[in-house]
Amino acid sequence: MRRLSGGLYSLRAVACSIALLAASAVTAQAQTVLFTNFKSGFGYNKGNYWNVGAGCTFGSVAIAVQFQPSATANFEDAVLPLAIERNSGTQVFVYLTADSADSPGAVIEGPLEVTVTSTSPSVFTVASHTFPLLQKGVFYWLVLDAPGANVCARWYQNSTGDVDLATNFAFSDSTDTPPDAWMLDAQGFGEDTRPAFEIDGTKFDPLLISYAANFGSGPSNVNLTNSGAAGANDLTDLICANVYVFAQDQQLISCCACPVSPNDLQTVSVQNDLIANTLTHVAPNAVTIALVATEDFQGNGPHTCNPGVADSPVPGLLAWSTTPHPTPGGAFRLTELPFLSSPLSPAEYLKMTEYCAFIQADGTNNGLCGPCRAGAAGAQKQ
Repeated sequence: MRRLSGGLYSLRAVACSIALLAASAVTAQAQTVLFTNFKSGFGYNKGNYWNVGAGCTFGSVAIAVQFQPSATANFEDAVLPLAIERNSGTQVFVYLTADSADSPGAVIEGPLEVTVTSTSPSVFTVASHTFPLLQKGVFYWLVLDAPGANVCARWYQNSTGDVDLATNFAFSDSTDTPPDAWMLDAQGFGEDTRPAFEIDGTKFDPLLISYAANFGSGPSNVNLTNSGAAGANDLTDLICANVYVFAQDQQLISCCACPVSPNDLQTVSVQNDLIANTLTHVAPNAVTIALVATEDFQGNGPHTCNPGVADSPVPGLLAWSTTPHPTPGGAFRLTELPFLSSPLSPAEYLKMTEYCAFIQADGTNNGLCGPCRAGAAGAQKQ
């Protein structure tokens, strides 16, 4: 392995009325920094760098840095300060990978191509194409690869004191794409300053929550669709809409789930499906309805969903609830509102799924709510 740490000097869009209307129905999700070792304003060490590329006299073909996201979010982009050696090729590639025994593992996204043409360092933002979900506290790797025979790039170091910790900085001389045969920095070198980088994402709140009430005064329904945010292949990218129904005393009285394909439309009746067969044998007059979307499990058989298992939440589920409300004149009118999104604590999610697993294991089928059906339901014609 050959490496060199050296030195070198280094409309806002106007919103239209249609966008404003859309914003009133959809909660904006702001981009957030999931990891950074830049100083404020993307500050970094412009005098020291790591050489990366098969064309470098001293350097490695690929370099990888490990990180843990500070929140569960969809990957949006990676930010890196880069330059190119004189008389060098210009194409480098960025990968996002899983962790495998403290080394870069399976590719999550990439290669993302970057063209670097200047010998002076610049900060590059490498945008995601697929927006994979990153889990808070899980280890991932950002890889910079330059396998071209004449390519030699420079990845500049951070200036915040972020150094290798024996398991978070790796090198590879493999020209395979993606690279393999990684060597951790601690295996042959001392404490080194890691390259500067930032990982940005869009947080999503996995819990969707609403309510239904006044069941003797009209029908209540839940309508579901899948935006395709977790994958848009109609045959394979189904998500599970896991439904948890709570009585007013906070007790989970029923649970169920149904697979929803991208742009599919499914509906479930509160009276006929969600509270017709409760664990307590009592049909309340008001309930809280919680939804969590997870990946479906296909295996070698049909698509299956299990609300009694705390699988990792995924984005893409959208839902609306209809329920009757009294008017000033005393009559009831059916209203429809979108479910609201909320953070979901691991403890609350575990409680929901464990209680549902208890309902499943009870053996009486009480508390197992009815299936979803195609279409949407709302007001009945009077």
